[in-house]
Amino acid sequence: MRSNWIVYPEAQARLNETGLAERIEDANKGCMLRIRGSTSDYDVKNLMEDGELFDAMKADERAVFKQTLLNALKDASVWRIMRKDGEQKEKIKPEDVMVLAGDSAWGVLEGSELFDFKRFGFANVLEFTGTVGAAIERAAHSSGAMRKGYKWESRWPDGRVVVNSITGSMHADLRIYQNDVTPYETFDPFGNRVYYRPETDSDRRVVAAYHSTEPHLLVALLKYSDQLGLKPAALEDGAAKTIEWIMSLGQSGGSCAEHFGGGRPDDHYKFFINWRVPLPQLDVNLRADGICVNFLYTEYGGRYNIYVGQQKELVIAYVNDEQEEKLNPKKAVSFMPEEIDHLIKGVLFQSARGLGRVPGRQLIDILTYRYSEKFISDQKRFSSY
Repeated sequence: MRSNWIVYPEAQARLNETGLAERIEDANKGCMLRIRGSTSDYDVKNLMEDGELFDAMKADERAVFKQTLLNALKDASVWRIMRKDGEQKEKIKPEDVMVLAGDSAWGVLEGSELFDFKRFGFANVLEFTGTVGAAIERAAHSSGAMRKGYKWESRWPDGRVVVNSITGSMHADLRIYQNDVTPYETFDPFGNRVYYRPETDSDRRVVAAYHSTEPHLLVALLKYSDQLGLKPAALEDGAAKTIEWIMSLGQSGGSCAEHFGGGRPDDHYKFFINWRVPLPQLDVNLRADGICVNFLYTEYGGRYNIYVGQQKELVIAYVNDEQEEKLNPKKAVSFMPEEIDHLIKGVLFQSARGLGRVPGRQLIDILTYRYSEKFISDQKRFSSY
């Protein structure tokens, strides 16, 4: 199932210039955009048999347009995406045909507008319906409650553009999403150069940790910052301004009573018992140089270990109990050192907004403890064990 689409800056500029972006935004605010569910070849067949969508087309153009789309699905035509690591060929799916046919744009575009690509400055009808449809699908999916966490965009040294989010699942389990939205050169299944693309598995990375793992993540971020000698603004003066910011948000309640509780003040030291053990460094073969004591639990076995990568980036990677300590990069998210402020604020924001089960108060207490005299004395005590 196709769940989302990526619209490139060139296409967004065209949508802005023509007023289409504003119309899509207004329709989304008015809850007029549909979220497409699972779509099959049967749904495509029904759409093609429904003449109303294609009324604005001349009969001969309509027949050619429909058959072109049906042939692409039948022949398993592909999107061609020129990624950093080589060309990706992504088979067309029924959802793609619905978007390209104009079904997504129907309602935002009216009557004769639906296929009038020249009016809006597009090269052909498929580029038009695809671009507008992709923007509509993106808007419809981005308004979901699961997307309300802390978000930021980052640019990697290799040119990739990545959107990051720290949020929670519907069960209030910690989730970290990392989506590659780089505007790679893209060709649709009909050979047209387009400035959008379907989001594929190659674009998505996720940390699907268990609930109440936010303190472990926060402590790992503090260790990463300390180990690399970073000076994040979020931690200046013992994180005073950051704590003030989080407290100003209040505590939102979600699906769990834990949001209005908190950890015991005398328990915070437990998260720092292994503070003196550094995060392992990964070599060029993605093997760690030491034991990993900072990790996030999962619900069904395995864990997310936390490492330092070759470019000093923070790496959170899934490992199971049987595999060797060689990581699968497709099961890892990475963040450059300059993103540390976002990471710290993100996990605090997630808790304060009630997206996880750990209350913001507990994380604030952990931060306060980290910069206290008690932390120093406790570390001296631990070092004697």
